[in-house]
Amino acid sequence: MLDVCVMSELKRGTKVRIPKGTYIWGTFAGHEKLAGRTYTVSVFDSSPGYPADERYGIKGLPEHVTWPGAGGYWHNAALADVEVL
Repeated sequence: MLDVCVMSELKRGTKVRIPKGTYIWGTFAGHEKLAGRTYTVSVFDSSPGYPADERYGIKGLPEHVTWPGAGGYWHNAALADVEVL
């Protein structure tokens, strides 16, 4: 689990571990899945996310990291679920 202040450490190229069972979303087919194994990836970007606004039907998005995956698809995982290496 990471604290919000860790986001300043997460620059492009930082290695992080995505544990097995972590919820991953992105541009791949199905757009969401649970990690079937533990991944070690290089961060492309980190985002502070944004809160939900139910008045307009906007779902919230947690703080997360983004990395390029196989086939040119982007993957994301919540910052709370990753471990900085």
